[in-house]
Amino acid sequence: MYKAFEEEHPTDEQLAALIGIAFRLSSSSMIFTSDVMTNFGMIKPRDEILGKDTSLGHYLEVSLRVGFTDYYHDYFYPYYKAKEQSLTREALSESLSLRSIQDFLHDAEYIGVVHNEDDVILDRGEIDFFRDIFGERARIWPHGGHLGNLAHRQVMDYIVRYFTQP
Repeated sequence: MYKAFEEEHPTDEQLAALIGIAFRLSSSSMIFTSDVMTNFGMIKPRDEILGKDTSLGHYLEVSLRVGFTDYYHDYFYPYYKAKEQSLTREALSESLSLRSIQDFLHDAEYIGVVHNEDDVILDRGEIDFFRDIFGERARIWPHGGHLGNLAHRQVMDYIVRYFTQP
């Protein structure tokens, strides 16, 4: 029998698993949608026409087996590589990171960050990037995990004040 969340807090490993499942579900939807829109053939066979009555169960099964790294290496990177032959996987990955726009973020006074020190999906030291780039525009709480404290009044009050300040 499962205990209520208030009685037993999940471990970091359990939280990481839940976040992983949520990400897998979201990414499988994104991968399937992108595949259908481009007719790439990663999930749905090329040139197969989906109708309003087409059962999507099989496609869900397939898309859940495709990891995000599979998508990146087999679909996303080749798409951009075809447009720019000199592009490397590493350069594409770096161009998609916040570090690639850190100068802009540093100077954009209208952009702030709300985060938690103990977010289980960040590597050690990554939270320092937010402090370094955003300075006083970064509000880092010591606890809350990955979005775990959004329902807390103090956090929501901060967010509302941030967006309503003159």
